[in-house]
Amino acid sequence: MKILLTLLFFLPITAHAGLLDLLPLKAIERKMIYPLSPEHVDPARLGLPNTTEHRIDHPSASIVVWSVPATGKSRATVLYFHGNAGNLALRAERFKQMQAQGFDVLAMSYRGSSGSTGVPSETAITNDALHLYLNAGKYVPLRAPRNLILYGESLGSAVAIALLAKLSEAQRPSGVILEAPFTSIPDMARAVTDVPDTLISRISDRWESLPRGHSLTMPTLVLHGTADEVTPMRMGQAIFKAAPHKDKNFVAVKGASHSGTWRSDTMPKLWRFINTYGAY
Repeated sequence: MKILLTLLFFLPITAHAGLLDLLPLKAIERKMIYPLSPEHVDPARLGLPNTTEHRIDHPSASIVVWSVPATGKSRATVLYFHGNAGNLALRAERFKQMQAQGFDVLAMSYRGSSGSTGVPSETAITNDALHLYLNAGKYVPLRAPRNLILYGESLGSAVAIALLAKLSEAQRPSGVILEAPFTSIPDMARAVTDVPDTLISRISDRWESLPRGHSLTMPTLVLHGTADEVTPMRMGQAIFKAAPHKDKNFVAVKGASHSGTWRSDTMPKLWRFINTYGAY
């Protein structure tokens, strides 16, 4: 495998096609985009009191979803889409903080993660997110999906934006938070790897968030670390610029890495946004 990939860099482009046909490209792509942990962890083991694990069955997969109730009276509900590493358990501390702030959290795992079955793909994950969004009231106290705040972390930002693109204006939520969003998977591959365009052009799960940016027709908060080593901050700025809603805010978290935006100087802005736009 490594030999074939190395040859792609040195052979003429006209010779690439034959070698590309020898590579299991879809399997390689899946490992790169979805390095998920299949480990199932009971939320009770993580100190999340009263959290309920649901299983949503689809013809080709069973999806694990957690509903984390607020401490005390609920003030807002957050639908959380996590990043592409790990599983729901890896975000337990975040859910605890939201819970302590008085927010209900509904968190969806992806196919192949957290005990969910099935194979992850852009189409499948987007459809799973759409189904959960339209039926969120079955899992958390909610008058309508419009009362939700969407939270997308890294890959989850692309999931949130893809979901919005499938919703009518009347169906869209009251606010969206995007943490370290990227413009597309091909853009990411060009920015942070040496993968040749002959391979990039064959990526099937493209997660084209920038062209879908017009769907951000609600209050939007973008968080991005200035030292993000995974997603260049210029991508977050491009998504922010594409959002048409006037009520939007870009928070550049000074010195923060890809996973380091949840800091004491950032959290008040996050809580304020959820309280302002997600309040019942």
